[in-house]
Amino acid sequence: MSTEKRTYWFVGAAWSKGDQADRFLSEGIWENGYDDKYTDHVKAMKPGERIAIKASYTRKRDLPFDNRGRPVSVMSIKAVGTITANDGNGKTVQVDWTPVDPIREWYFYTYQGTIWKVVEGSSWMADALIAFTFDGKGQNCAQFRNEPYWKDRYGSDEELDADEAPPVLDLWPANKQFKGIAATNGYVDGYREAIGMTIGGIDKEEFAEVLRNGDFFSQYTPQSCRSIFSILKRLGLIEHRGGGLWHPSELGEQFLESELPDLLVKRMVESVFGFAHILRLLEQQPVMAKKALHEDLRKIYPQWTTDFAPSSLGAWAKGLGLINEEDKEYSLTDYGRYWASALPESIPTPSLPVQQPPRHVEEEEEEAVSWPSLQDIAERFATDPELKKYVFSENQLNSLHLAWHCLDKKRFVILSGLSGTGKTALLRHYARMYCDLAGVDPEEHMAVVAVSPDWRDPSGLLGYLNALHADPTFQAEPGLRVVLGAAQHPDQPYFLILDEMNMARVERYFAPFLSAMEIDGALSLHANEDYVNDVPPSIPWPRNLFVGGTVNMDETTHPFSDKVLDRAFTFEFWDVELEGFFDRQPPERRMPEVEKLLIALQGELKAIRRHFGYRVADEMLAFVGSCANNGLTDQSVATELLDQAVFSKILPRLRGEESPSLLNALGNVRHICQENGLTKSAAKIESMTEQLSATGVTRFWA
Repeated sequence: MSTEKRTYWFVGAAWSKGDQADRFLSEGIWENGYDDKYTDHVKAMKPGERIAIKASYTRKRDLPFDNRGRPVSVMSIKAVGTITANDGNGKTVQVDWTPVDPIREWYFYTYQGTIWKVVEGSSWMADALIAFTFDGKGQNCAQFRNEPYWKDRYGSDEELDADEAPPVLDLWPANKQFKGIAATNGYVDGYREAIGMTIGGIDKEEFAEVLRNGDFFSQYTPQSCRSIFSILKRLGLIEHRGGGLWHPSELGEQFLESELPDLLVKRMVESVFGFAHILRLLEQQPVMAKKALHEDLRKIYPQWTTDFAPSSLGAWAKGLGLINEEDKEYSLTDYGRYWASALPESIPTPSLPVQQPPRHVEEEEEEAVSWPSLQDIAERFATDPELKKYVFSENQLNSLHLAWHCLDKKRFVILSGLSGTGKTALLRHYARMYCDLAGVDPEEHMAVVAVSPDWRDPSGLLGYLNALHADPTFQAEPGLRVVLGAAQHPDQPYFLILDEMNMARVERYFAPFLSAMEIDGALSLHANEDYVNDVPPSIPWPRNLFVGGTVNMDETTHPFSDKVLDRAFTFEFWDVELEGFFDRQPPERRMPEVEKLLIALQGELKAIRRHFGYRVADEMLAFVGSCANNGLTDQSVATELLDQAVFSKILPRLRGEESPSLLNALGNVRHICQENGLTKSAAKIESMTEQLSATGVTRFWA
């Protein structure tokens, strides 16, 4: 005897071009209006399974019960039928339809997505919906109103218990639980939208772009969207399948198919540290001040040195419908009490390192965290395939590592010097390998921020308080993510890399950082007295935040004050080892004559500090190497293009006031160009030399 539970389908009929229900009934079909979504669901529909056309919306008036003036989810049933055939194309199924006249309305337990798969026996609510839709039974609205999730908003005085007890909660071991979770726009609905984006399969990088086109995450940065992706992955709500694409997991599909957040609540309480403690604390003390609850959570887990993590947990608990907040006091909802009753008697608490005594100014505190060693990082640098095209010396790597670790409260380095020498690449790849060795995701623990010339305060780096809204809102910028992450997880490394950091005046936009790192004090984030969008007014300076900046010193940038230089280790990148760079190129990219020319030009320009970096050499090889790929094999044509490359990439660097060294360099560069048949470049050098003699100053763009 088969025990397989029957599947029922609830499908929408509203397309962008209008309601298709009448067409579906007349043609005896149901058709998926998307080309790239829900195809797996449609292919799963089997002949003999029941199907209904539904429409979901909300309403506040003319309801068959007292809704207390609140909007109620409504789902109308327009037609029911039986699937007779499936074309297997993910688009169309044949259906024997029966119109429902008059249309019947179902309340509370609804779903707005195009396809809702409901399995018999999965819950008492699912069975009630099936009986209402396909057997013509009525809906016991009082039972739904008094279900814990809805009772606080719609419940009647009459107690009608549901048939099910809370599911058993199997809490993860404390040291394996996630230590907090960032607040998110939309909470349940936001996660539902994010998981829904993966229906039909999506690439990880495409996910961030698509998510920003949705309703809840349009203001998020790509890195923040990638963080949402990582959280969904860790919670087991999405999974990787064939073809490199990500899809909803079985748990994710079940969550999408349910109006209630039960599955998400269960996974959150079991796997995210702090949720279970919130439920237990409010179960023991029914009304609790928000601040007191945060303090108790920090006592349970002293690694939380600020209210950021407890505040985020509180925001999520409200978003999940577990707690109420009124006058800065928390209490459990009926839904929260429902889940609190499912908690085990003992709630896991993570083991913590021995607490260090209070820090004094005159003494240094030992690091409580074991960071990756220089030896391990050096081994990675020597073998990492992404670093084959870079030339970093052992001294550069050693200096960077020691500067970031010799003072545990101030990890700030500045790499200055010639453009194109790999300064940003060194910081970025060091951070990537460091995070890998520490067992954390580099994409979540590193932010590379390009400094804009119009920055006059920290808002471009951290964000700003938006006073135009009726309620204060905080517009976050990429740097804020790693700063808050570092404060929330003091035992994990975070990297903030500022590219071209002197494009604006560092003393202005970086002032809060400079002050906080010097006194080991609070880093101010905004001037509001309370949290805004879960962003605290300030955080203690995070000692696990590694700050690195790159600078190019020329007339287009701003100089550094002593206030900045005193707080950073500054390293200069002027030496360029072209021979070593060329030796790292694959055989098919080697061009001995071009390499010889570039080395000769480099030698003359270095004397006047106008030499070029690896980026210029790399692009010159790419430009000249593309000749053969485009059928330009004639030697004279190749020489003309090499001439153009030198003219375009190297000569614009030449400028300065009259001096013996500049005159000598111009003469020697012109001679090298003439020897190699670079007539255009030689003529330009001659013109610049004449200008220098006539005016005492020369530059390429004269």
